[in-house]
Amino acid sequence: MDGNFSCSLSSRNAVSNRVLRLCASVTLIFLFLPTILFANEHSSKLDPVSIQLNSQHTSQSADYDAAIEKKSNGTTVPLTPEEKTWIHDHPVVRYGGEKEWPPYDFVDEDGKHTGLSRDMLELIAKYSGLSFQPVVANWDELLAKTKAHQIDLLPVLYDPEDRHDYLKFTQPYQTALTYFFIHDAVQAKTFDELNNKTLAIPKGYGQIEQIKERFPKLKILETDNLEDAVHAVLERKADVLYDNYSVISYLLKQYNISVIRPFKSMPTGETQKLAMAVRTDLPVLLSIETFAQTAETPADWSKADFFELAFTLMGGIRLK
Repeated sequence: MDGNFSCSLSSRNAVSNRVLRLCASVTLIFLFLPTILFANEHSSKLDPVSIQLNSQHTSQSADYDAAIEKKSNGTTVPLTPEEKTWIHDHPVVRYGGEKEWPPYDFVDEDGKHTGLSRDMLELIAKYSGLSFQPVVANWDELLAKTKAHQIDLLPVLYDPEDRHDYLKFTQPYQTALTYFFIHDAVQAKTFDELNNKTLAIPKGYGQIEQIKERFPKLKILETDNLEDAVHAVLERKADVLYDNYSVISYLLKQYNISVIRPFKSMPTGETQKLAMAVRTDLPVLLSIETFAQTAETPADWSKADFFELAFTLMGGIRLK
């Protein structure tokens, strides 16, 4: 299948949606471990007074509390009166979902948005009472729709400075390794040997300017999405890919592509942090997202259990 990547990622004939969902769910638990541990350590700092209802809104808030209690099967988070009012006035949050960024963010064979990002939002919905409505598009389109106030929240993205004028970010929930991958036909061992080669990368990626600055002799081919970038390398219109190591590895394994291989990370070996983000005009939504991220503690599982199960389901890629 190395020379024919014609099937759409949404078809996913090679693996069932059930397995993808299981992988995403296990990965969700695994990625939230640091956040969960931090939340437990600092739980004593929560002010019980801050969750009391304002007397003039008691009736309205009581009805809302009952609805949340029913929805979350008795498990809620202590929201402030301001947060409860905001949820009452904005029960549906529009979030941006990518088409092809598995296992974090993709559309399944039924055309529904799924993956780790969707599972995180379902977890937040369980504890906050919010409902989340997907707006699915390519990445550059999602950024444009967010700027135009057609999207409220982006559930999985990096945090470059140029996005701070229209987005506010939660605390990061994963440190991700971004990596260069090259076609086997490219005989290179150093970055200098990539001079005048072509990098395929989706439009809107925050790393594009960074790559241009660090590698001015590397040509840039901007594609509509990551699938098109992989196509470009397979068809020899480009030589290099750059993205989250796990995402590219997942795609290559999914479609049994062996002619594209890992090359190097950035020369500094730096990692990047994944987080959620909301529009700057929605600060209350940001506080709800940040707090709800820490709500669920899977006490019946040990850290070793997560590592071992994640290792098995993700195909032998050891997560450290």
